[in-house]
Amino acid sequence: MSIIGKQIKKYRTAKGITQERLGEPIGVTTQEVSKWGRSGTPDAELPPNLSQTPGIGIDALSGRKQIFYTI
Repeated sequence: MSIIGKQIKKYRTAKGITQERLGEPIGVTTQEVSKWGRSGTPDAELPPNLSQTPGIGIDALSGRKQIFYTI
């Protein structure tokens, strides 16, 4: 499974978002969303659109952790 696919599934299920509800606004079928969660990777232009889902930022989709430094 790709990192992005894994993260999409993780955040989608944690937030109780159905595959249909996630895919509909960006023009993707439930089958495509399901494929990402199993082993696929969305087309390169889709992650920025997916990151518009509340609570799912582009860094979260890529598996990066945000690190905050105090000065």
